[in-house]
Amino acid sequence: MELVHDLLRRLAQDRPLILWADDVVWGTDSLEFFGRLLEAQEELPAPILLLMTARDEDLGRKLAAHKLVEEILSNPRATRMEIGPLDAGDHRALVRDLLGLEGALAARVETRTAGNPLFAVQLVSDWVQRGILVADDSGFHLKKGARVDLPDDLHQLWSLHLEQIVGER
Repeated sequence: MELVHDLLRRLAQDRPLILWADDVVWGTDSLEFFGRLLEAQEELPAPILLLMTARDEDLGRKLAAHKLVEEILSNPRATRMEIGPLDAGDHRALVRDLLGLEGALAARVETRTAGNPLFAVQLVSDWVQRGILVADDSGFHLKKGARVDLPDDLHQLWSLHLEQIVGER
């Protein structure tokens, strides 16, 4: 752990670092790592922001992860921020204007991603990487004959993406 912290401190000399772990409840090892790194920061501080995200409903199902999160939050350097979904208007603007999806496809993405901007961006990025989106004057739409099943959440999207990568090898 000391070596990792030393490396991060050296990297942070050039510019501040952000270490982000998403959905931390699915890997208690990442929570343990962040907890130890936060403790190391007390003795040898460096400009490193540790950012962890977790959904309340997931924390409720993962007791060990919930306990580790609470231990981390007991540190005076830690702060908890409740961040809800984007409101409907902002989410619609993200999906239609920033991501450029056409009407019917945009509506499907808006409904499925339910105000989660990261999920919307990752979903569209996946389609771009797979080459199933095409552009016209109305925006991006699915390539003729392409069909997609919209995943339930980011975890399922990433799992599907990993399956595709492994299947290509």
